[in-house]
Amino acid sequence: METNIKRAREDAVLDIIVLILVFAVLISVLYPLVFVVSASFSNPSEVLKGKVWLLPKGFTLTSYKIVFSNKEILIGYKNTILYTTVGVI
Repeated sequence: METNIKRAREDAVLDIIVLILVFAVLISVLYPLVFVVSASFSNPSEVLKGKVWLLPKGFTLTSYKIVFSNKEILIGYKNTILYTTVGVI
């Protein structure tokens, strides 16, 4: 049984408006996340100069070395994993 239901023009317009809004929300959420990740792998002076947009500039892992050399950070990660595991069980 075949039905031919025509969509109203208003439905198509609404679909376009919804897609534009969803795309705007997607960009407004994703860009800051991508920027933070790119900045974390970039040379700090390049970030301060405003040269980092989407891709890292002056790739370096120095920030991660500093963070993971701090024992308190590692204890925090251990506690997070422990609490999550115990909470799930």
